[in-house]
Amino acid sequence: MNNDGYSPILPLSTNNTHYDMIFDIETNIKQNFKNLLLTSPGERMMIPDFGCAIRRYLFEFEEDASFEDLTAIVEDQVETYMPFIQIDDIAIDNVVLGGKESSHTMAFTITYSVPSLGFKDSLLITS
Repeated sequence: MNNDGYSPILPLSTNNTHYDMIFDIETNIKQNFKNLLLTSPGERMMIPDFGCAIRRYLFEFEEDASFEDLTAIVEDQVETYMPFIQIDDIAIDNVVLGGKESSHTMAFTITYSVPSLGFKDSLLITS
């Protein structure tokens, strides 16, 4: 069996001889896009401007200006680092877990497509 995939699956795991790998381009793009969204600028070595710091928005989101800032950051980062991706929609939801008023969480759903490959997907990121 050929173990050459696109990249290792994150978080890293092994099967005693090598890292578990991603073998399809759609899964690889989704993993790389998620990495771009969750990485904070300055966190990635040699690329200090890489990342959207979306986790910060999950905990600090309070007003419409934050949503506009987040949308602009995501669009700018995608244009710079993953220009083959088209952002179709960014939605923010305040979700109540288990019916408890005190169990709120913030959720971002980013719908995107890769026109050159003809596929569309979405990422759900929650606090």
